[in-house]
Amino acid sequence: MTGDLWQLGCERLAAELPEQQFNTWIRPLPSGSVTDQGEDGAVVTLRVPNRFKLDWIRNQYAGRIEAVLSEIAGKPVRLEIALAPREGNAAPVGISPGSGHGGPVSAIRALAGLKPGGPNDQPGGHGRVDGQGNASAGPMARSYAM
Repeated sequence: MTGDLWQLGCERLAAELPEQQFNTWIRPLPSGSVTDQGEDGAVVTLRVPNRFKLDWIRNQYAGRIEAVLSEIAGKPVRLEIALAPREGNAAPVGISPGSGHGGPVSAIRALAGLKPGGPNDQPGGHGRVDGQGNASAGPMARSYAM
């Protein structure tokens, strides 16, 4: 039963909640992991992608989700909501000022896979970024400033 508990709960919630609310907040959630604690009940753990969803689901839906899951299981079910681990916990791109190769612009360029000397670094491009990560406006932007 524990493997189907979350699925059955979602089906019940889909029938009870307005379609837009269900499709926005419940349907996108990954399946909850269910831990059966015997006669003491069960714990369903949901992993959500960000703090906003965590707070919203906890404040708006947690009580109803617990009630529905408890009805289906025939015993108390406690809902735990936690932040999902971030995928690809990459180290931040160097943005230390004065390093000669950092700065926010070079961090953005590195994340986008761009290198200094690309098409936007050329005269006539939309903007320029020098090897130090400093940005300047292209000729079109400068003409508006005049």
